[in-house]
Amino acid sequence: DPEGWRVAWTPSLIFKDLGDGLIRFNADIPSRGRILDRKGRPLAQQGVVNRVGVVPGQIKDEGAFLAGLSPIVGIPPDQIKAKYATAQPEWFVPLKSLPDPLPAETETALRALPGAAVRKTPSRIYPQGAIAAHLVGYVGPITEEELKGLAAKGYVEGDRIGRAGIEAWGEQYLAGKKGGQLTVVGPNERVRTVIAERKSEPAADITLTLDLDLQRALEGALGDQRSNGVVLDTATGGVLALASHPTFDPNGFVLGFDDAEWARLNDEAQRPLWNRATQFAYPSGSIFKVITATMATERFGYAPESRIDCPASYSLPGQGNIWRDWAYPNAQGTLTLRNAITQSCNTVFYALGKQADDTDPNILPEFARGFGLGKETGLEELPEVAGTVPDPRWKRQVLNDGWATGDAINLAIGQGFLLASPLQMANMYNAIANGGALLRPFLASRVTAPDGRLLRATERKEIGKVPASPATLAMIHDAMKAVTTAPNGTALKAFPGSPVVVAGKTGTAEVPPNQYHGWFASFAPADDPKVTVLTMVENLDNLSAGSQVAAPIGRKVYDAYAALPPTP
Repeated sequence: DPEGWRVAWTPSLIFKDLGDGLIRFNADIPSRGRILDRKGRPLAQQGVVNRVGVVPGQIKDEGAFLAGLSPIVGIPPDQIKAKYATAQPEWFVPLKSLPDPLPAETETALRALPGAAVRKTPSRIYPQGAIAAHLVGYVGPITEEELKGLAAKGYVEGDRIGRAGIEAWGEQYLAGKKGGQLTVVGPNERVRTVIAERKSEPAADITLTLDLDLQRALEGALGDQRSNGVVLDTATGGVLALASHPTFDPNGFVLGFDDAEWARLNDEAQRPLWNRATQFAYPSGSIFKVITATMATERFGYAPESRIDCPASYSLPGQGNIWRDWAYPNAQGTLTLRNAITQSCNTVFYALGKQADDTDPNILPEFARGFGLGKETGLEELPEVAGTVPDPRWKRQVLNDGWATGDAINLAIGQGFLLASPLQMANMYNAIANGGALLRPFLASRVTAPDGRLLRATERKEIGKVPASPATLAMIHDAMKAVTTAPNGTALKAFPGSPVVVAGKTGTAEVPPNQYHGWFASFAPADDPKVTVLTMVENLDNLSAGSQVAAPIGRKVYDAYAALPPTP
């Protein structure tokens, strides 16, 4: 062209069959996989929700319409009006997602409001509601930052991905892989040419070790107080139940939360979204004493029948500090080491802590680490904390202070700087129950393709042995059995007429300013353990929180366990 260069271009130069056609991409998105309990009962699955909205052109009496719709969707009338103010008359403007099925009265009310409409939409649903919420987790919109790393896997803006719990851990299995067909279509939308095609890969189901009946029992027993609990399969380490309260309903991440519920979920004191059983670490109180007793037998030659004084208080010569027994001002007399565990005598263990510290201040911390404390348990599916086992090096590095004999005395009864998660303590007692094997806890039992193929299975994995001989473990078993059966057992009152004989250990940890955490660690049947149960309740005003609060919660769990049908 004399006036300059020109480009002669038509779409057919790229796709010869395009012509007046259009390119269409039809996505093939697999349905998200299910999360099931050990018996195949759904904890998370694909379903539908009812999207309630407005078709502006169908509204007849706007005032009556807004007044009638507002209480149904929980949105003020002026905000509803603002949402559809700029919409075309025929548009559907979504306002709120409601569970399916809708109550009959809601359906009737919506039909009586010209302009209101309902669209059933595929969605993730959690049929058990708040039960096992911290284990199952929830899904949420993918973020812009996440999309940068996941776009190559087929994720696009607007996708929802697992954000917590098994939903997050199992994303690679639950999401499947998207497919689709890129085609050229004519003006009549008929396919002219297939440019590219990729088949989708169906999502897999994840079956958990969780027993829904036991989970319900644990959550019901914990109630509304800040508390948590863990139930482990003694032989394998599989998590049969794990609960943290306060909790939440994961359906809210699909349906939406009202302002009050959102504020509750973000309350820093309550932290309902955090898993207290794995993400919080606490002073363990007297359930630590079995470690100190083990140290006494294995390192210092004590026998189960070795007799030790249990005075009402304990002090160091020349110092003003006084450490009291829980029975203060009464003394419990002279006890055997076995009975000191059963009766949870503080002053016996103060003396043992002092004896170890005089020899080497690292002895007791080393035994604590030998029982799995101070490091994560190895649970893959949920976030967890390592806790703290204090020793002279730790105190110097973290607090820039020297180790004192009082630190050892406090550690001997699970106080001072010691911090452990409930899962760690449950796993430690699980090792005591099974003969000394520290097992890696696990929650996902197997991952199964829709055609039945086993994609992944989790097996029992031993990660260590506790530093206790068979004789020491037998002593601890006997002492714990007496806790629930003997006249001087600290949990006797919680177990009258129990359907199963339980071996337990109570603990009450003092926390500032003047409150107590209650613990109960246990396993049953006492003579042939099959299940390990730990319950813990926070910040009580009860000096006997372990025996009077945590142990009765454990009893309720054992009642439910005894009522379960035999596992095939």
